Amino acid sequence: MIFTRQSIRRSFTRAFLLAAAMTTPGVSGWAIVFNPDRFDLEQESLPHDALGALRLERLAPIVGATVEDRLAVVSRATPFLAVGRLTLEPSGKVCTATWLGEHSGATFLLTAAHCVWPRSAVEMPVRARFTGWDGATLADGRGTVHLQKEAVGPLLFVEERADIAAVKLPTIATALGPEGEPLSPPLLYDGSGEASAPVDIVGYGWSAVTDPARGRRRQWGRMGAIQTDPRSLLAWRRRGAPDQWAETSAGDSGSAWWQRHDGDWSIVGVTCCGTKEDDPRTWAEGNAAGARVSRHVAWLSGIVPGARTLSSRITVTEDQPYVSPDPEEGLSPQRVFFTMPEQDDVQGPSAALWSGQIHHNRLLVTVKETTTGARLEVRLRAQRDFGCALKRRWNYPNHCSGKTLGPLVVSFHTEDNPHLLPGDWRGRFEIEASTPLNGSYLERFPVQVHLKR
Repeated sequence: MIFTRQSIRRSFTRAFLLAAAMTTPGVSGWAIVFNPDRFDLEQESLPHDALGALRLERLAPIVGATVEDRLAVVSRATPFLAVGRLTLEPSGKVCTATWLGEHSGATFLLTAAHCVWPRSAVEMPVRARFTGWDGATLADGRGTVHLQKEAVGPLLFVEERADIAAVKLPTIATALGPEGEPLSPPLLYDGSGEASAPVDIVGYGWSAVTDPARGRRRQWGRMGAIQTDPRSLLAWRRRGAPDQWAETSAGDSGSAWWQRHDGDWSIVGVTCCGTKEDDPRTWAEGNAAGARVSRHVAWLSGIVPGARTLSSRITVTEDQPYVSPDPEEGLSPQRVFFTMPEQDDVQGPSAALWSGQIHHNRLLVTVKETTTGARLEVRLRAQRDFGCALKRRWNYPNHCSGKTLGPLVVSFHTEDNPHLLPGDWRGRFEIEASTPLNGSYLERFPVQVHLKR
């Protein structure tokens, strides 16, 4: 165990004292606790890395807004549109929850177990309402909440390792983005690299950064120094740390912890609890604890139909292609080329090339049979998906009707591989996206191959 149970106990104690205080008139708290080394509250500045890869180009300008307003704008960036507010009845308790998708008239949500009370069984009825990023009601009525065994019992608090819940409610409306496009369910992280990156959070806690009277508000923050326990995570805010300037507080319970892995945003944790200072302008170390989603993916997949994991997102199978992120979002008008960096057991285009051919590139990838260790070479097709039903070779940068050049699609076709024998075949390689014309962008994306026949 990397962090001590005692530190988490202190977090629980303070979090629930805060939660109790929120029910008392005249008592206020903070949705996001700030590090003044990163924020100048007098000048209402925003961290220099706030925009990053968050795809904010379609959102309203944030010039001249308060700190709260600016953080609210960032909270509506593309990766966080699945985050909304969950109100439980008849208590009226408000938590943050994340939309995981819809199926057969039901909406599925991810939140914290301690938001539900009482907790008498691993599956029990619940009545609740879920509103999306824009305040629209997406689900409402009587549904079901699913809990871990450790979360069931008479105690108010829940151990952070089990403080995770899946909620199923009747669908009222389809979840849509800012341009009316249907949202894609977010990815659940199923790897083990949580300690490698800071965490972004979006929550609906009680807000009093600049105006205590404004009440609950949707806000974004970034915390860091992730430490991992077998089934839980701990994140810190510390003075002078550039990626540790925020922390969850009362009202953010159930909010997802987001990290960017392999070019995609995915959910790595669910907020349980955390410490908080009475005044965000005075700084002391604090932490937030949460359930580790990677250890609950199998459980969630058994509840949420079509739950999406990061590993499946980056894997080519006989039935499913790999579709890369679209690296030109936020880089326009720069043009991005995909190429194959030098690596063992893989062959493909290694240099940027202007080509007008409406066709695909062929990749040769060595895969290994998991039982016998046998190796053979399979052929994959790779092409850019430009939209408008137009596909071109993967290292050809051109655009369709003003759109971006589109993602790279890598697919397996049986007719290209008549030599593939029965077995469980696996392989892995990387592709590289770059802007060779000016050298301003370079990123690698891993691709897994899993062929089972």
